[in-house]
Amino acid sequence: MSSTAISVEWEGLTQCELVNGLIVKYRVVFRAETGGVQSTEQSGTWDSSSNVSLSGLTPSTNYFIQVAAVNEEGDVGQYSDTISVRTRLLCSDYSWQCVAAAVPVGAFLVVIVITIVLLTVFRYKNKCKRNSKKHTSVDYEVIPLDNLSEHDGNGPRILQFPANIVRVVEGERVEFTVKVTGSPEPKLTWYHEGEEVMTNYSTDVGLDGCLSIPCTESSHTGLYQLVAVNPAGRAERQVTLFVRKEEQPTQETTENNQVLLSPVPVLDFEEYVASGHANDNAIFQEQFNVVDEDPDHPMTIGTDPDSILLNRFANITVYDDNRIVLMPIDGNPDCQRDYINACYIDGYKHRKKFIATQGPLVNTVVDFWRLVWQERPPTIVMLTDVKEKKKVKCYKYWPDSGTRSFGPFRVTITEQQRLVDYTTRNLLLELKGRSERALNVTQLHYMAWPEHGVPTEPTSLLAFHRRLKKLHQFPKRPILVHCSAGVGRTGTLITIDCVLEQLLKERLVDVAGTIKLLRTQRMKMVQNLEQFIFIHDAILEELVCGETQIDASGFTAAMDDLSQQHILTNTTGFEKQFKVIPLTQTVVETKQTASVYSTRVCKPVLAIST
Repeated sequence: MSSTAISVEWEGLTQCELVNGLIVKYRVVFRAETGGVQSTEQSGTWDSSSNVSLSGLTPSTNYFIQVAAVNEEGDVGQYSDTISVRTRLLCSDYSWQCVAAAVPVGAFLVVIVITIVLLTVFRYKNKCKRNSKKHTSVDYEVIPLDNLSEHDGNGPRILQFPANIVRVVEGERVEFTVKVTGSPEPKLTWYHEGEEVMTNYSTDVGLDGCLSIPCTESSHTGLYQLVAVNPAGRAERQVTLFVRKEEQPTQETTENNQVLLSPVPVLDFEEYVASGHANDNAIFQEQFNVVDEDPDHPMTIGTDPDSILLNRFANITVYDDNRIVLMPIDGNPDCQRDYINACYIDGYKHRKKFIATQGPLVNTVVDFWRLVWQERPPTIVMLTDVKEKKKVKCYKYWPDSGTRSFGPFRVTITEQQRLVDYTTRNLLLELKGRSERALNVTQLHYMAWPEHGVPTEPTSLLAFHRRLKKLHQFPKRPILVHCSAGVGRTGTLITIDCVLEQLLKERLVDVAGTIKLLRTQRMKMVQNLEQFIFIHDAILEELVCGETQIDASGFTAAMDDLSQQHILTNTTGFEKQFKVIPLTQTVVETKQTASVYSTRVCKPVLAIST
């Protein structure tokens, strides 16, 4: 680029295309600090990065730039935050490129200025293959110090960091090179799956924060997080490392060349699901056979004779390195043991977003409320009935009305609202004889999951998940999720949450990879093939249909909005939604061909107050 031109590159998506049509072009609006607004449009699709060159600019001048997506209906998505870039002096010999990421609504715009120096991650074969040196390049993000605004102050700023995903073959060398600024100098700490990474025989953390893994092993797979902290603030970034065995191809395939375990671009996902359902779900079956393996973590505590009596199922326990340890409560003999069948579970780029646990037994219900009191989850998600076909699946740990005691705890139900598929209960938890403040907990009890199999259609569970998300837009404490065993239905809901977050940020769907990561924290997460298939169908329905449910209280206003004609497309909201119907029919036909689900039935959503 020259002093009279800037290259603007963007990637990502806004939320408009998930329901209202695919992105067909992007609109770039720019203006000089002292000039008027100009704009240009660039054709492109949302599954790939796009760029445009702004030429004829004035040297040494500040320009303000925004990017928005335009879909096939003519709707313009929300513009990205404004970025400011200054063109170079005429005498400058440097080459610069401005990269803007148009991210989902409510997020922020990342401004990256990259010099012509190519930044790479070099991966070398280990010492047993000295003669086969391999170089693989991975994009890095770099922000020059002179582009940081005064608003950033002296808090830590991560200027250089690896791309979101790095894939290697077992035995290769990986180096995560980083550059961090701040005053005073920030303390840099790496975490792998929530555990601090220390310098040892297999990993090396340099004084500059760079992380090296000289000879990768399968155990190195997982989420890596860099945390930079100084008195002025905190910054963190994450990268996921996948280590595969050398004899495996990059993408596991069948004879029909169907991708098995690789992340799938969002635009290819409908075809991917259809191929998975073909031939009586043959590909899904092969995928699940690969996923259905738990890592060899020690489980000595959960299999101890005393602990086995506290597990609902003898073969489902916790890993020693990821169990939640209960703290004793003084003066209460029933609150002294530290074991409970519960684990922390990471969400998508959100450490310890969930707690996964089993449904309480009669001899563990006090421990269940100890867990809630200790971890302070604002919400309990229950995915089973107390009884299913006369079999007790979970001890009832709340009162029908009024107050009920469980050991030293007093639980009061203050409000209850029943819907067709789930019930919301507001509970007040108190510890008797203590001055600690009572804890308000919301229980979301989903009741449309049959004893065997999965819900007949994903619609109600997706609506339930949206309700959960609205309660926890900015969660500071973990969400407690349980079914009966705390692995099958619990793992299914958590996987759906993680994958939906991933597709918004990365435009990729990685169901199998997500499950494999969850199983490093709790065994048997997503327990059977039906649940595995259901997750794919739920993600596809969310992509195709989005949110179409209307609350009864807002029905009239919603009808008025849908009746309005769009000023650019001359179409109403009803017409837009009507165009989605053929796509939903495709989803239904795909399922019916595989003989997995029956015809879907729309259910009412009017609340019944009690």
